[in-house]
Amino acid sequence: MDTLPQFLDWCERTAAMTDLLNPLPVVKWSLDKRYLADLDAAGVPIVPSSFIAPGTDPLPVLRAFLDAHPQATEIVVKPNVGAYSRDVRRFPLPSTPKRPRTSGNCSGKGGTSSSSPT
Repeated sequence: MDTLPQFLDWCERTAAMTDLLNPLPVVKWSLDKRYLADLDAAGVPIVPSSFIAPGTDPLPVLRAFLDAHPQATEIVVKPNVGAYSRDVRRFPLPSTPKRPRTSGNCSGKGGTSSSSPT
């Protein structure tokens, strides 16, 4: 998200003046889709997800993910921090997803990416 720093500044200023419906630590934690791994570790059912760190070759991670989810008909690759469907890519299966233009992220902005089957 291009305006993430401004949004977090706004959240901090607002939290200093009043109560946010979601406390500031929860807002910060839930902005990055890696919170799903925390929920999964706590036993909360989630959409199967895998995370690809910046600078990591995504193909081995995606292949392992696909091997673990043979029922998937497509996968969705998206930046971990983002809104709406910006920089989201969908890959139909059984074809192997093509390597993202920038290794390790789908947005080209250096962020971690996540994938999930549909």
